[in-house]
Amino acid sequence: MKKALLLVNPRSGKQTIRLHLLDVMDILSRKYDLSVHITRSSEDIIETAAGTDFQTVIVCGGDGTLSNTVNGILQNPRSSDICLGYIPCGTANDVAATLGIPRKFSAAAAYVCRNLPHSHDAGKFMDKSFIYTASFGMFTQTSYRTSQNMKNALGNFAYLLNGASELLSLKDYDIRIEYDGGELDVRSAVFCGISNTIYMGGGLICLPSDYALLDDGNLELLVIKKPRNIFELENLVRYLVEKQYNNEYMTLLQSGSFRVHCQQPINWTLDGEAGGEHSDVTVSCLSHAVNLIKR
Repeated sequence: MKKALLLVNPRSGKQTIRLHLLDVMDILSRKYDLSVHITRSSEDIIETAAGTDFQTVIVCGGDGTLSNTVNGILQNPRSSDICLGYIPCGTANDVAATLGIPRKFSAAAAYVCRNLPHSHDAGKFMDKSFIYTASFGMFTQTSYRTSQNMKNALGNFAYLLNGASELLSLKDYDIRIEYDGGELDVRSAVFCGISNTIYMGGGLICLPSDYALLDDGNLELLVIKKPRNIFELENLVRYLVEKQYNNEYMTLLQSGSFRVHCQQPINWTLDGEAGGEHSDVTVSCLSHAVNLIKR
């Protein structure tokens, strides 16, 4: 029986994992000789993953917990030998949606048990790593402010309602983007996401799965310009609903690396966590960086 370390963040999401942890452990222990570590902080997660001797690490937490674990694994001298499983219990869970991991805890644990590790790209933002997105602007925090009742009633459209209401008042930035083979100048950008994912913004943004490949050595960049009035806002919302990402308001492109310049500092987020304030950032793809258990 393989040995595995289960990292549990009891504070993720609405802390419901506290009610289901024994069920998760029971299912996982049918395949793994399981050791459990209850995490205390982001630093604890990173340090534990960076120093682990376990060949399999299973994360029970939100996308931020997964991101911290990836940062730790990539610091581990044995990183190429470590397999990573994920049981989502956060708020947005964009990674789980991208990978097709069930939201029910017992089903997610069974998913980890029946699937195998596959190469998965990660991203490098300055000196930090991320598993699915580095972003700024609209919808960056929408999924964390949207009530669970609203999500249950309206689904992903709840994020759109909350996010779109912010658009006309959001701060915008004039940015220049350098990528492999070209440059892009964007005036009045209210969102920029550089990602290795299908879903972002709690499911609002859904990139084509045959375009946003997760192991191709490329990241996807989506940038959105601020609408100038209510009519442009209506058009932008329609494009978002119809998943049309190349138009007069949005640009979607791929590259192995990006540089984003701005005359003023911008607050970035990495996998939903604070990424710092920067006016000039470099983002690159870490090809086949993680052995992620998935379909």
